[in-house]
Amino acid sequence: MTETGIEDLAQLGAKLNDRYYNSEAYCTGTCNINNAEHQEAAVRIQAEYRRHLASQETEHLREQNAATRIQANYRGYRDRKLINVM
Repeated sequence: MTETGIEDLAQLGAKLNDRYYNSEAYCTGTCNINNAEHQEAAVRIQAEYRRHLASQETEHLREQNAATRIQANYRGYRDRKLINVM
């Protein structure tokens, strides 16, 4: 931007060119899928991500089981209390 607050057309053109070329380079990618190191890294990343998903699922199931136990205990308490009142 210039001092007047209006953007210079040359600077704007340069920004657009940078954005286009950076986007083009990003889209084409530079990773060689036949490279053993890249494949090994990809396998490690995928394994870690799958482990993370499994641990999240385990935690979710643990929370669900805890909620079910709390509900069952409360219902038993409530029912015993009702029976004692009768």
